Amino acid sequence: MTDDMDIVKRMAAGIVHEVRNPITVIKGYTTLLRDSISPKHSNLIHSQIVILEKLMDGLEFLARVDDIDNLNFRNVKLKNLVHDCLDDLYPVLQEAGIQVEIKCEYHREIQCEQKLICMLLNNLLINAVESMSEGGVIAIRIAEYDQDFVNIQIEDKGTGISAERVPYLGQPFFSTKEKGIGMGGMLSRSIVQKHYGTLIYYTDIGIGTMVNIHLPKQQPISSVEIDNSVQSDLDTLTCN
Repeated sequence: MTDDMDIVKRMAAGIVHEVRNPITVIKGYTTLLRDSISPKHSNLIHSQIVILEKLMDGLEFLARVDDIDNLNFRNVKLKNLVHDCLDDLYPVLQEAGIQVEIKCEYHREIQCEQKLICMLLNNLLINAVESMSEGGVIAIRIAEYDQDFVNIQIEDKGTGISAERVPYLGQPFFSTKEKGIGMGGMLSRSIVQKHYGTLIYYTDIGIGTMVNIHLPKQQPISSVEIDNSVQSDLDTLTCN
């Protein structure tokens, strides 16, 4: 597993280095050409750029995941965080014809690294969107799991995943997509592990997928200590 992770980190760093600048150029030209192309095509291009930018943020995190130990955990209301992430993904959701229903039953703050949880939610939501080719509804529920943990549940009615493949989710180079490289699952797992949480998938072919993210309400005291160098690195990741 260690060798595979080393390969993943090198691949992620290489992809970010080669692709980040071209995305910026494309985004700039798209802005300049906005008035000369139809709104439909403009929205399509914009939504794909958003997906690519989120992919780059995730790969950048994976490239240096071992260097990020002490995170700057802050008190955050999950409902507000989810709404911020959805605002960020609005072009993607609009283009795919997908609505999101949010039910929040837990209104207190939890301790988390906001940028990473946003990245986690973006990754899982984009996966859900890509599994729903005909549009539909994604349901998000925020609720207390037990005395110490909160659960964020994301449910879609997409294509689903066969039961025998579920145990491999999050492993290096395993992907449920025909042309996937298997880094999205690793990203989700790594972020949840950094928060001392758990990630559980319930899914079946033709029915859809439900992801439960169990996050602690409070982080271990040693983990809440602020590491300014790490926070500086995280500030370069965009989740707004």
